[in-house]
Amino acid sequence: MTWKKPDTCSGQEKGGAEETIRALIKNSGSDPKVLLTGAGVLLNCGYTSDAEEIYKGYLERENRTDSGTYTASFGLAGIEASRENWENARKLAMDARDLRGTEEVQSLLKKINEELIALYTARGDELTCEEAERLLVLHSHRTGKGGLGVL
Repeated sequence: MTWKKPDTCSGQEKGGAEETIRALIKNSGSDPKVLLTGAGVLLNCGYTSDAEEIYKGYLERENRTDSGTYTASFGLAGIEASRENWENARKLAMDARDLRGTEEVQSLLKKINEELIALYTARGDELTCEEAERLLVLHSHRTGKGGLGVL
């Protein structure tokens, strides 16, 4: 099952939102609030690669804020989850969670962990030692019964 952020734009609204956001981004220079808000709108309207480019660009900046880093990491985690790149999605979601333990990021992380458990369980004997350890940790977090910590 793929995690997908809902497309909240439709039809004419989608085109208008995209046009407006692109103009704002162009005119704002490098204002991080405008860039990150714009990336979120583009993502919600289905312009995933554009949002991804903005989020990645933000994370490459030297003058990041925790709030901006959370927003970019969480946005990229959702993109990676929608592509079923569960390991990358988990790393990004954990980065976001380390900055802000919001319900939104906790929910995404729970979904990612469930997908990783299913993936690893299906692979059975083909797991690497690292994957087997991660599966143990994921199971322990899900059941609340011990574990080796977060891997």
